[in-house]
Amino acid sequence: MQSSKALLSYFTLIISTAISAQSWHQAPDFPGTARDDGSAFTVGDVAYFGTGLEVGWNPTRDFYAFSVSDGWYAIAPLPEGMERQYACGCASGGYGYIFGGVGSGDNYFNDLWRYSPDEDAWTAMAPHPGAGRSGMACFSMNDKLYFVGGRIGQGNHTAESWIYHTADNTWEQIADYPGGGVWRMQAGVHGATGERAVFTGTGMNEDGSIYSGMYTFLEASDGWSTTPVGVLPGGGRIYASMGRYMGDAVIFGGQDEDGDFLNDFKNWEWVGLNWNELAPLPSFERRGGMMTSIGPHIIYTTGLNADLERIKETWTTTIVTNIDRIDRDRAITLYPNPGSGQLRIQGLPDGISELRFFSLDGKMVYSAQVDRDGEVSTAPLPKGMYIAEITMATGEVERRKWVKE
Repeated sequence: MQSSKALLSYFTLIISTAISAQSWHQAPDFPGTARDDGSAFTVGDVAYFGTGLEVGWNPTRDFYAFSVSDGWYAIAPLPEGMERQYACGCASGGYGYIFGGVGSGDNYFNDLWRYSPDEDAWTAMAPHPGAGRSGMACFSMNDKLYFVGGRIGQGNHTAESWIYHTADNTWEQIADYPGGGVWRMQAGVHGATGERAVFTGTGMNEDGSIYSGMYTFLEASDGWSTTPVGVLPGGGRIYASMGRYMGDAVIFGGQDEDGDFLNDFKNWEWVGLNWNELAPLPSFERRGGMMTSIGPHIIYTTGLNADLERIKETWTTTIVTNIDRIDRDRAITLYPNPGSGQLRIQGLPDGISELRFFSLDGKMVYSAQVDRDGEVSTAPLPKGMYIAEITMATGEVERRKWVKE
């Protein structure tokens, strides 16, 4: 095990070198066997990685934790017989959760396991009431776990969306994912705690084609957007890794529709609904790894290289926002945010400004002029998340996220 002092110095190096640009740093290798298609989640300041398919085509059940203070260390594995790949991991309320996946003999699991860091123990929760499934997207919002898509057998994809209520250990089916049945979908959640919206993308359609569509889910309106909010650049991919990072979402690596492996890294901005290209991994391309984040640090480990060899490498990175964007965001401020019936805009130049609100599926839902004090009534808007587009007297246009409670 690497010493705490060495690891603290390692993360200090990440912070100091990332001030000028986003960069990658190699961390100690994953301590388990090399594998792909495992699952990960973060609880507090510790990231957890496990399951997946190891060399010899054997599904696994072991788990390992990674923290700044302690580095890698083993934790309790899933119970014997629970070996699997293509499971989905997420966290809520101080617990980690692993759902579904496929084991030996093409056995599709419908079980849900909860991990307690305090007790270092797994507990079986209420199983999913439907068929077992693998390769679904999952995320958490407001003490609920959401599981979307996947397949319930070889070539049998599903568009079902389900909520697991952590408060009372029950399941609830909600509207199907509007993009159809997709296997190996990914999810990225907005907000520090993920309480507002999510988008999904990547994966494989039932006909074997690569999926690239993106939809949002807004809990306030209890449903999916009716139209896509965009597509993944480059025609989509499969076996990518994706998740939440400091209020935005990130995606790394995978395999494109031509079969080429990727090492690119992007983040999705809810302001403007667009993708940003970030620094790619300074190593070979890979797919099927495990990824999660601890605070400002993204951790990616294991996967396959282009020769289909399983690997144990671990890499970390920190995204640094472009300085010009920081200055711009400070110049125009919407507050309160979240707000209710009245919104004030600070930093506007002199003259009349127009404010338009767009839903997350791109529809303009409300417009108003901003008065001389920079105030505008938002009473007609229902609760939810919006993109506020400000057209200033100078002709410049700025966009900001705004939430109405």
